[in-house]
Amino acid sequence: MMDGTPFPGIRNWDVTKGGKDLLSSKVVAVCPWRKGGEREVSFRNMKSEVMKIRLIIVKTMPEIPKPGFILQFLFLVIGDILFYAEKRKKVKRGTEERVVESKKPSRRKGSATAAGYEEEMEEREKVVCLAKLAEQAERYDDMVEYMKKLARMDVDMSAEERHLFSVGFKNTIGAKRASWRILSSLEQKVTAGDQTGVMIDAYKRKIEDELRMVCNEILSIIAIHCLPLATSGENAVFFYKMKGDYYRYLAEFSTGNEKKAAADQALMAYQHAMVVASSELSPAHQIRLGVALNFSVFFYEILNSHERACQVAKQAFDEAAAEINSSGDGDYKDSTLMMQLLKDNLALWTSELTGGETSKDDDIDMEG
Repeated sequence: MMDGTPFPGIRNWDVTKGGKDLLSSKVVAVCPWRKGGEREVSFRNMKSEVMKIRLIIVKTMPEIPKPGFILQFLFLVIGDILFYAEKRKKVKRGTEERVVESKKPSRRKGSATAAGYEEEMEEREKVVCLAKLAEQAERYDDMVEYMKKLARMDVDMSAEERHLFSVGFKNTIGAKRASWRILSSLEQKVTAGDQTGVMIDAYKRKIEDELRMVCNEILSIIAIHCLPLATSGENAVFFYKMKGDYYRYLAEFSTGNEKKAAADQALMAYQHAMVVASSELSPAHQIRLGVALNFSVFFYEILNSHERACQVAKQAFDEAAAEINSSGDGDYKDSTLMMQLLKDNLALWTSELTGGETSKDDDIDMEG
């Protein structure tokens, strides 16, 4: 029913068409008024569908309207009805479109997430497999590229993935560190200003640039893709240790303020790793021992704090030994390897502190 008729004396009217909505377009015929208390106008549209207008009279008119007036009135009413009908049609069309849209088969969020997860896992497994092949082929640069790709997937790495990630970069930078040490040793044997010395210095600087680039890249990856995703204590300690290691490598060949800045960053990273390891990992845990080993090397080689280096190494060794002895079981193969390195360093450093002679080789790796 629609209120607000433009014709005096008519309270309201409604429109029916066999129970269907009024969606006609053009009137082609108009029938005369019927008798009775209600007036009904019938007409047909372009589809020959009968349309009816029922008028309820609430006030008797003094005379029968003239035919011309009736026709004028009918056209006004029909025009108004068609206007509202078109409006209703648009509303209905919009509703139907929304219903149809809601019924469209859509990819559920859960399904999309599951599919994406499966694809990610397949790609992850592929990258790990390629990294293993590169390691076996001793193509460490390729191995690094694969593990960088894995890290940029922003995943919490497994123990195996952590190992591959660390091994790839360690072998890449290890060769460059060894080259730098060799050139530094050769440089000390030539006369200052000698042509050979100039060439050695230039070559050493080239290697330093390569070292700096590798260190900065791995530190960036650790900061952006590894530490934020580390959900376990093991992973957090592992990556803080790596962060300390690569800042230590920067400090090895840097000078002045650059060396101090790198050393400060390494110190903070190692300290953070030690704090987390003390609360999350047992004293005999391989990663915790690795942190203590490399932290002690940092004190000895970078800060020249020999006593502090011995203190850190001895404390870690004693605590691990006590746990292993008290437990009496368990697989401590990797832990005992770290403990042996700690013991070897302690023997070497203690001998130096007491003024004894050592047979230390520059190429001996005293870190984990």
